[in-house]
Amino acid sequence: MKRIVLAILLFVGFVSIAWLTQTHALLLRDQSLLETLSTFRSEGLLSVANVIVFPFNTYPSIVLAVVVLALCARIGKAESVARFLMLAVTLIILSKLEKYVFLRMRPTPSGESLYPGYSFPSAHMLRATALYLGALASLPPQLIQKKKSLWIGLGLALLLVLASAELLLQRNYPTDMLGGFLLGTAWVSLFSGLWDSKGHGEEIATHRSI
Repeated sequence: MKRIVLAILLFVGFVSIAWLTQTHALLLRDQSLLETLSTFRSEGLLSVANVIVFPFNTYPSIVLAVVVLALCARIGKAESVARFLMLAVTLIILSKLEKYVFLRMRPTPSGESLYPGYSFPSAHMLRATALYLGALASLPPQLIQKKKSLWIGLGLALLLVLASAELLLQRNYPTDMLGGFLLGTAWVSLFSGLWDSKGHGEEIATHRSI
């Protein structure tokens, strides 16, 4: 129940950010932040940024999900595999559809967008957040709980590096990254709460909390 309440709060935060992205004032702030970051752009940094974001493109993220599934199958139980498989499938569908709800145009630093599609929320941030949290929620608790702080720190570092790379590439605005994080966290919280409420993986549910 706690996870479902957390998911609702996160969804409220996400919707609030989504509404604010439609305002001109927030757009100006986003553009100002991108202009500030553009002073750090160089060919070397852009090449590194492209490498960082690549694993969270649609098809590479599917490969990542398969790797996690294999890990769950090797060291977890059948329930862990089913749990992460369902989460990954719904996540991929969500990450392909959510942008068409808000239709926010991508940054146009040179007068036209450098990338196709819409901007809010960042699908890369959504996939990275949900895949990481989903993996932690699906793997055996004894593997996670002993070094919980380490796993949290690694996750935050990963997301900060990804956000920096996305902004350097000018693929998204800062609020797009925040929206992707909120939606990804909300989706995992909601999915985990509903999954456990149906009686799946009772042993896991009693040892884990988000």
